[in-house]
Amino acid sequence: MEFLIMKFVGVLIVNLANFGAVSALSWIVKSVKFFYIGFAILAATVFGSVLYIGLLIHKLGYWPVWFLVIAAISVMAWIVWEYFFITISADPPSIGILTVWGERKFVYGIDTHDNRRIMTVKYGREGLKLCCPYFPFFVNYNKLNVVKRNKEFEITVWCKRQADPDKPGKSQMGAQMKVSGSYTWSPDLERLYQFLQTGEDKGVNQILPDVIEEETREVAQENYWE
Repeated sequence: MEFLIMKFVGVLIVNLANFGAVSALSWIVKSVKFFYIGFAILAATVFGSVLYIGLLIHKLGYWPVWFLVIAAISVMAWIVWEYFFITISADPPSIGILTVWGERKFVYGIDTHDNRRIMTVKYGREGLKLCCPYFPFFVNYNKLNVVKRNKEFEITVWCKRQADPDKPGKSQMGAQMKVSGSYTWSPDLERLYQFLQTGEDKGVNQILPDVIEEETREVAQENYWE
């Protein structure tokens, strides 16, 4: 029994050392690629440790141990499935904004002035994604609905009127009219960074109506109300 305890303590020390090394590297690298590597290393270490301890106990003559090993592996598989996977819905259409240690990961590009700048953010499309929003990886996907949004509007504009030939040089007041319509928009996946920085839906719904209203007023001022 003392031999078994010593082996168990040795396995425990190896697992803790492995976990500490992976945790430190995860904090330094902060990369989703390292998450896959580190997660595989930790999973393999725990899996191997369970088998190793099970083999030692089996050699001591405890035959039911393999039942316990299978049960332990089944529990670990259930934990991974339940807590380390996230589903990004396809109905409604959605994406998942990737974050590592709470930070969004950017995609850089060259703009029209040959300057390197942020073009968009990394994201995952619909489907099942492996993640770990816990220490030591903190890799997560923040869901974002990308379905098309439709909004109606109604504004009041002034239109000009045709000049009166009997009153040359005089300003002609036009008519005040109500204009109603609707517009449809959805997040541009190539400009997700700008969308997020604007304030997502709330920010767009504050900015876009003002832009449409200004454009509509300019068009109305160039056209006759008749």
